[in-house]
Amino acid sequence: LEGIYASGQNGLYLQAIRDFGHGWVRTMPSSRFEIGVRYDVVDFDVDLRGDTARRGTLGLNFRPTDDTVLKFDYLRGWTRDRFNNRGEQAGFLFSIATYF
Repeated sequence: LEGIYASGQNGLYLQAIRDFGHGWVRTMPSSRFEIGVRYDVVDFDVDLRGDTARRGTLGLNFRPTDDTVLKFDYLRGWTRDRFNNRGEQAGFLFSIATYF
């Protein structure tokens, strides 16, 4: 396919999570809270200036059990498209995960 060129990609993330508040919810003695921070960087095409995404996340999690988590995150992101135009995003995210 002439004109279509797939290039290399790079990315990394740094994340730190600290748990606290073990047993604060008396009816759930194994429950705990967690606070976390994460920073992601992705370069979708290393041969182009631009085509990148960065995101910072600050989150608070509640784990009623080891296998269930309720997450509340604040996200802040910065992007550059293939033509190096800048974009910004921000928002809140609520999610629930459980394993069975």
